[in-house]
Amino acid sequence: MAAEHEHVTVWGLAAGVRTTKDAARGAFTARTYNRDTFQRFAEDWIDVLYIVPGLGKPPEEVTQ
Repeated sequence: MAAEHEHVTVWGLAAGVRTTKDAARGAFTARTYNRDTFQRFAEDWIDVLYIVPGLGKPPEEVTQ
């Protein structure tokens, strides 16, 4: 069983690149990341509004 809060859900305004490429630039959206790696995707966001530990389905590992 996975440990509690191994992932985080990020809510914010998408930059429309990499992990947010399927959202229009500036769209309000959410993505779920592994807790240990989500900070490397900061450039995928124009602005992050909330980071919620443990919310949502655990993500597939993103390798980009």
